[in-house]
Amino acid sequence: MSKMYTNIQKLFIECPLPKITQDDVAVILCTSGTTGPSKGAAHTHKSFLGNIFCLSNNPFTYPAPNFVMTKATHISGVVFPLAILAAGKTVIAVHNCPKDEIFRIIRMHKVV
Repeated sequence: MSKMYTNIQKLFIECPLPKITQDDVAVILCTSGTTGPSKGAAHTHKSFLGNIFCLSNNPFTYPAPNFVMTKATHISGVVFPLAILAAGKTVIAVHNCPKDEIFRIIRMHKVV
């Protein structure tokens, strides 16, 4: 075992775990400002994980890699890729991609 790994492991053993509840904020996403100035949208652990769990049981999660093109500035852009991973499937998530690159990704990964 490397010395660096041992030092990192020791750090985590000595570091107390924070007390987190389901009502604590898990993620703050910056909105796009569609209805006014951009602002932070807070999502609790409960709502965030609830969305991931519900979506991971939907039929859009195929055995082949799932291709998701979405904005991570919206809750769906974060939840959809995580839901696919939670379902035990592969996800290829991109924010902005030229048309030729999309087709290359689809061919390369045999996306359905």
